[in-house]
Amino acid sequence: MPIKATVPIRIAVQILQAVIARYRGIFVVFVTRVVRSILYLWRKGSKGVYYAFKLIFFQRSLVFTFAIAYIYEVVPKLLKKTLSHFYRFKFDTLHEDLASILVSPFSSDNLAIFLARLVATMNALNPLFVKMLAPLVQEKQVRFASTFMAGLTAALLNFPNFQEERIQKDRFYTFDWTLILATKAIDSVMSTVFSRIIDLPPGTSGFSDLVLCTVAVYLLMDAWFYNPEKLNPSYLKWLNKMSNIDADVLQGMRYLRDGSLNYGPASAGLPNQHHFENVARKYGKDASLGDLTIHDKLPCEVLHQFRSKSCVKHAAYTFFSQFATAFKFYGSVNLFVYTMVKKFYGNPCKIFLRTIRSSLSLTSLSTLHWCCICAVRNYHPHIYDQRFWDVMGPKIGAAVASFGIAFESAIRRSDLLTVIAPKALGTLLDSTPSEKNLWMETIVFSVSFAILVAYARSNPARLRGLIGKGFGYLIK
Repeated sequence: MPIKATVPIRIAVQILQAVIARYRGIFVVFVTRVVRSILYLWRKGSKGVYYAFKLIFFQRSLVFTFAIAYIYEVVPKLLKKTLSHFYRFKFDTLHEDLASILVSPFSSDNLAIFLARLVATMNALNPLFVKMLAPLVQEKQVRFASTFMAGLTAALLNFPNFQEERIQKDRFYTFDWTLILATKAIDSVMSTVFSRIIDLPPGTSGFSDLVLCTVAVYLLMDAWFYNPEKLNPSYLKWLNKMSNIDADVLQGMRYLRDGSLNYGPASAGLPNQHHFENVARKYGKDASLGDLTIHDKLPCEVLHQFRSKSCVKHAAYTFFSQFATAFKFYGSVNLFVYTMVKKFYGNPCKIFLRTIRSSLSLTSLSTLHWCCICAVRNYHPHIYDQRFWDVMGPKIGAAVASFGIAFESAIRRSDLLTVIAPKALGTLLDSTPSEKNLWMETIVFSVSFAILVAYARSNPARLRGLIGKGFGYLIK
């Protein structure tokens, strides 16, 4: 062996010896209790095997988790497939399609099977960690610590295989789930820490939710405008559909940001210099309206998609068209919940007002966004060039428009934060499926899952929001 190679090996051996010497007592207790637990089950024979089988596979948490995941996977697909057959009036293959949907959750790469394996492994390991940790931690902390270790170990054992199988179909599937668990875990830990350090006034939670929602909306709107590759493709598709903005207009703004499109005759050779000219031709207008080599400022009517030269009229059009789209979306969702879930139980007027409120919230985002874009482009300070303010317009607009979330109620904002916070966090991270990123994703998922299940079984009040309470109900 070369002399140079022996130096780091010796250092590693010395470090290992020091660690063993320091933690030898804990390690001996750990191994001893594992051996005792195995011998105990062995002596019990068939009764021990039956007890272990019942402990792992017939706990409430496992049954409920699998059932909810199965329903989550199956019901939307059943409705979509059934409606598609009815629209086409073709029912010859309906039974085969429905049978395929009902069976699909039992595949190894499905969420229901993964969660079942995850919870079953955690349930099996939990009693062992209780025995091992009982002499090492305080009595009141045993439940939290043992559940945390069981959840962490179960996730580290099961998540990598699930991640490897799902990433071949959808890169963002495990990435999104990891972000959801991470944001909920951070929320639970932070609320616990702050509650012990300072006595917060009653309205602090609602105010913090408003601030976090505002920041999350800004990050999402900015990414949608300038960095769409950071968003889940399905979510990006939904945003494009709800916004009613021509994709070519958005692309032109990205070209301005990247510098491949600019003002002045000197920019004639840039690769995307004729982009807005092509947009004008697309709408049957004079191509010179989009020629940035002859304009000091791109006419706003090009960004308005030639609906109007007036920014005020375009803002009004955006408001009413966006409200109609949002009202249709939220109305359909609330009507489905009212008829199918609540079985016509509840006040229809409140549901109608809730639909209007949510529609106004979404509408205000687009309207304020475009008002700011036009205002910044036309009335900016006489510093920097026009391209700078064209690029800054959507960013400033996203910051101002994010306050439109205030239209929502405090309860609704809390639930909405559970949905948008993970997506906003994802815009700050690299979602490329490299080996390092996938390894980090596994660690974050495992730690977050362990924190959540530990709180769910020891202090479920720390799990806030609809998803948090639902998670606590499933795992307890």
